[in-house]
Amino acid sequence: MANQNSERGEFFLIITDVEKGQEDAVCGDFATAFSLDPDIAGQILKSTPITFAQNLTKKEVKAITPKLQELSEKGLEFRFTSRTPEKTPKINWPVRPQFT
Repeated sequence: MANQNSERGEFFLIITDVEKGQEDAVCGDFATAFSLDPDIAGQILKSTPITFAQNLTKKEVKAITPKLQELSEKGLEFRFTSRTPEKTPKINWPVRPQFT
């Protein structure tokens, strides 16, 4: 029996852009939403476009969509894809954040 952490999903979450002039304002909200250190969150946002999460399950996509909608309203732009983003830099998390 596979547990939730061992499921391998098929979706990628890409942070495609940060609205010009909103980088500092949205950084704290982004850090809080994903329990990130604010300095790390800032580095991620300065590196857009970037693959933020890999191999998300449908359940994880559904779980984080409300957070992403809130952040989108504040100036972050996201995209889900099932195609491997070949040329987009990615974050290799030492410990993958929980998205459910």
